[in-house]
Amino acid sequence: MMPRLLTGSLVAVTLALAAATAGAGPANAADAATTDAPANALSVRFTQVTRTVPVTTGAGAGAGAGFRAPRVTVTGGRAGVGRAIAAAVQRHENALAATFAAEAVQAVADGGSPVQTVFDEVRGTVARSAHYLTIRLDESVNLGGAHPSNSVHAYVFDAATGREVTARSLFGAPRRVDRLVRAALIAQTRQVTLTAQDVAGLSIVPDAHGSTAPLSCYPIRAGLHCAVDQGGVLGYAAGAFEATVTWTALSSIRIGG
Repeated sequence: MMPRLLTGSLVAVTLALAAATAGAGPANAADAATTDAPANALSVRFTQVTRTVPVTTGAGAGAGAGFRAPRVTVTGGRAGVGRAIAAAVQRHENALAATFAAEAVQAVADGGSPVQTVFDEVRGTVARSAHYLTIRLDESVNLGGAHPSNSVHAYVFDAATGREVTARSLFGAPRRVDRLVRAALIAQTRQVTLTAQDVAGLSIVPDAHGSTAPLSCYPIRAGLHCAVDQGGVLGYAAGAFEATVTWTALSSIRIGG
């Protein structure tokens, strides 16, 4: 994922786990609602853990910044699947903590807030459906600016194997999916008016760095759900945007890469 832009002040990171589905790939809404699907066998538990991220340069030398995130435990399902998913989530959280540490060092060195007020927090919820389990991290980082830096990170797992996949890999015509996603965001955003130009750069296809920021998409029971980071396409005050493209709308698009 690309490093996030830094303008934090008040932090509140939300980790929302959304379990999601799509038939033998995302095929249709009826299949998405299957009750005996692999994801339903998985149980997810969160244990909140606060760790100190060391800041070793500038005015904060020797002090630490707070990084609070849930330790995720996944049980049930086929042997090894839960451990594989939990381990992958932990690697992602470690990467976020490392990025936050670098940001904290820079903020302190640049004369930002005292290191004790720099903080990153993660909280969790979970939902389920058929074949894919998505762990979504909504991150908000306080670095002493006018407002926090908010980002969404969605990690999608095949619930039968524990293998991590991307939204792009679920569809054989990702550019068609992009057009549907952009249209859904425009149609379903109520607090402000989004235009085609505002969302023209959003895509489920990762860039050269493997990032789709500021867009994150993942399968849920109703379809492909997408979130745009706050400040990602409009000013921060406009808020964040989310929309769902139904499986019915996606039904004519070939599944798989």
